[in-house]
Parts: sequence; C-alpha cells; structure tokens
Amino acid sequence: MAAGAASTGNWSRATGAMRAAMVLWVCLAYMRGVCEDWSPLRLLVLLVAATLVARWFLNAVRPPPSTPCGTPGGPPVTAPRVRLRDGRYLAYAQSGVSRDRARFKVVYSHGFSGSRMDSPRASQELLEELGVYMVAFDRAGYGESDPDPRRSPESAALDIQDLADALGLGDKFHLVCSSLGSHAGWAAVRYIPHRLAGLAMMAPVINYRWRGLPRGLARQLYGRQPVGDQWSLRVAYYAPWLLHWWMSQPWLPTSTVVDGSAPFPNALDEKNRVMALSNGMFHSVRLASLGCPALVSFSLSPTTMKRTSIFLSCRGRGWRRSRAYRSPSTAT
Repeated sequence: MAAGAASTGNWSRATGAMRAAMVLWVCLAYMRGVCEDWSPLRLLVLLVAATLVARWFLNAVRPPPSTPCGTPGGPPVTAPRVRLRDGRYLAYAQSGVSRDRARFKVVYSHGFSGSRMDSPRASQELLEELGVYMVAFDRAGYGESDPDPRRSPESAALDIQDLADALGLGDKFHLVCSSLGSHAGWAAVRYIPHRLAGLAMMAPVINYRWRGLPRGLARQLYGRQPVGDQWSLRVAYYAPWLLHWWMSQPWLPTSTVVDGSAPFPNALDEKNRVMALSNGMFHSVRLASLGCPALVSFSLSPTTMKRTSIFLSCRGRGWRRSRAYRSPSTAT
C-alpha cells in the first residue's frame, strides 16, 4: 500500500513537472513568435521576470492566516461554545430568563466589528417581565468563533440552526439581526424559514443586484453610497480573490466600514471590538464585503407565503421607515 502511494506520488510529481515544462515551452514559443528578433536568452529573462512578478502578485493578494481562539498564537477561549456540524465552534452569550421559563427565545446576529457582547440592551427586569431568553453569538470568523473557509449564505443560516438545536430552543425561535449581521437574517429566510417564529432586522444591508429590486431604484441607491463602498462591493462581486489586496492599499477607494473603525471612546466597547476582530481585520471585512453579494440568488418576490413575520427597521439620513410583512417559504 505504501509503495503504491509512493509510486502514485512520484507519478503525480513527474506529471506536474512535464506539464510545467510544456507550459514553459509554449510560452517561449509564443514569445518567440511575437518577438522574432529576440534571442532565446532575452526571452528566458523576460519569462523569469514575468514569473517573479506573478509570484509577488499572488503573495500580495493572498490573505493572511486567521488566528482562531485556542490555537497557538491565537487568543484564549473564554466564552461557552457549541460544536457545529462541520467541527467548528461557535461562541455565545446568554441573557434574560432561563430557557425552560421563556415565552420568547431570541437569537441575535451582530454586525461588523460586533460580537456576542452586542445583543440589544434591556434590563433584566424587562426581560423577566416579558419572558425573553436571548442568546447572542459570534458569527463565524468573529470573536471566539472559528472562521469558516467555505462560508456561504446557507452555512450562515445553518450555523444559527445548529446553535438553536445545541441549546434546545425548540422547533421555532425568533431571530434579531443588526446591520451587516442581517446577511444571516436574509439567509435564514432563504434556507430555514420553517425554523423562524419571527425575524427583526435593524438597518439591514441588501444586495443591489437582487432581481426583486427595480433596476432604476437599485442604481440610484447604489450611486448614493460613498465611492469607496461602491468599489468595495464591485471588487467583492467580480474579483473576490483581489479583496484583501484592494482593502490594504491606502491609495485605493475602500470601504467606509473599515475607515470608520476608529477606537470607541467607551473602554468596554473598544475592548469588545478588539475581541471581535481578534481573528484578523481581513476576515471580518471579507465576511462583510462578500456576505450580501453572495445573496445574489435570493429574490424579494415571494411565490408562497409562510406565517413568519419580519420586521425591518431602516435608518438613513433624517428618515426612518419600518415595515412588517410575511416571509416567503421559498425564494427563487
């Protein structure tokens, strides 16, 4: 068995070497045809220079490794965590009444630079009076939750479902999302609508390419964004592999979400923000920038209706609108 594996590995390396030699030969032949007056040595020097430039560029666009909690070089684990379906861990914090006494079981999804510590503030007396149990969690890649290299809208929804199942929240629960955390809310409507007793999204983000949005209105709203936000969304949509390099160049227009991440005047809030981004700024920015473009398959045109109510609270410059409606059971 070992000999067979070794021979297979040697054959793979030999095949790779032959392919590399063929590519090199084709490149030299092409360059020779384009530059007939160039000597082979000059062509070889040019090819080596192009290879070095390409290698530098690949290293520049490659994101830095994350530092998950509990790993060498990573921050310590201080919060309770649940193990998800794929072996990752999700950190959470609980508040309100106990689960067995709760009339309302609420899961909270935070926004950019947020964490499990950012659940909506309410006094214990009010939570007791209303019978609310609330659990906030660090979304994948934030705080003390492990990053998800294969993150998608579906995985974001399934993370919430796994958390609810691990904590025994029952067949249905309420979901509250804030800002960029609404990416998980839209995903939950798309993938686990049968688990939602209700959904509230505060200042939710959207995907301007949704088919359910009028094209003229979508272009108008997209154009009202700062130039840096527009370019960040374009890069995230058309060239997500370039996002890290783009975000790290101060001379390029970049996301105002990142530019606005200045230290908080409140020491506790600043401490929580640092903890939330402990996996690295890039990974948090990537989640924020790629989240809503990834929802391109979602549609705002419901085909059938479910008995799950959704409440949207949107804030802008000098205006506020709220809307409650029913969520679609399917979105195509």
